[in-house]
Amino acid sequence: GSNKWGQLGGEKKDQKTMTLLHISGENDVIQVVGGWSHTLLLMSNGRLFIMGRKVGTGLEEDTSNSVEVKMPLNSNINSIDSGRAHNIMLTDNGKVYAWGSN
Repeated sequence: GSNKWGQLGGEKKDQKTMTLLHISGENDVIQVVGGWSHTLLLMSNGRLFIMGRKVGTGLEEDTSNSVEVKMPLNSNINSIDSGRAHNIMLTDNGKVYAWGSN
């Protein structure tokens, strides 16, 4: 698929075949969701990483490496989802957060 913004990780070039990603961090990935130009990765320790377009994360530029998204929460992330240019997450205390293009 298209890797124009680095959403597939690795080099910013289209991927014609499946490619194993090497994700930074010491914990297991428990959920992966893809938007149009970005990918979110939720780790077993509750940390959230992004690849591709920054989509409202506060990062200065797009990235093809997995970069942690700093979340100002007092709870843990239970699940995540993405649309074309937005993200939604559910925390363990039942709160829903959304960010990105509106």
